Amino acid sequence: MQNMKDFGLYGNKMIVLYSGTDGLYELASSSVEKDKELYYELGEFITGAKH
Repeated sequence: MQNMKDFGLYGNKMIVLYSGTDGLYELASSSVEKDKELYYELGEFITGAKH
């Protein structure tokens, strides 16, 4: 995510996300706080909206 911002791609190119199986669900439902933080950070990065 940071690299896209650093190289000026964020906001200028489409973001395509392929999670394979249930990786996003696992992040969202994880009991590990850092996993949930990453889930929300990714959502904010993709949508531009704050949680």
